[in-house]
Amino acid sequence: NARALVVASKLYLKTKKPEMLELAKVYLRYMSYVQDEDGKFLNIVSKDKTIHKNSWSEEAHCRAIQALGTVIPSHAITDEARKEAKEMFLKAIPLAEEIHAPRALASAIIGLHHYNKENYSEQIIRTIKRFANRLTDSYDENASSDWKWFEKEMTYSNSKLSEALLYAYMSTRERKYPTDFISFFDNV
Repeated sequence: NARALVVASKLYLKTKKPEMLELAKVYLRYMSYVQDEDGKFLNIVSKDKTIHKNSWSEEAHCRAIQALGTVIPSHAITDEARKEAKEMFLKAIPLAEEIHAPRALASAIIGLHHYNKENYSEQIIRTIKRFANRLTDSYDENASSDWKWFEKEMTYSNSKLSEALLYAYMSTRERKYPTDFISFFDNV
């Protein structure tokens, strides 16, 4: 639903078709429905609309942060929906502080970057730096002379890790983010 929110919003911006705006509202309502009181975005809902309280995952949570952070500044949804999205976004960020999964961190960085373009905050910049530093730490822990990567193996959504560091650079202008991992591409 987080990914679908972004797609519907972008399609609405491109086509101005009202049905795309309605779809974006549906996805946003779903995200609101699955956000727990403490800010967690839960991941599994049964057919009878029961939310599985133990279904929280770092990646799903941070994909929601990415989607909301991307949609809020885009003006692809109504002002009322943007206000609701912003409340959900801000409520979700504190939970991300404890996250260390690389792809989850990457999603959070991307969402924070997009959000901060219109809602600039030094606190968001500090959060981006903390998350980007965790990614570069993961790179430092796993890279060797013949393996230049963030983890011991390449699995899925690998480009998201590099993409997040580029967004971290764009947000902070700290050159260490793109240069810490760029040598991987020299060997490809």
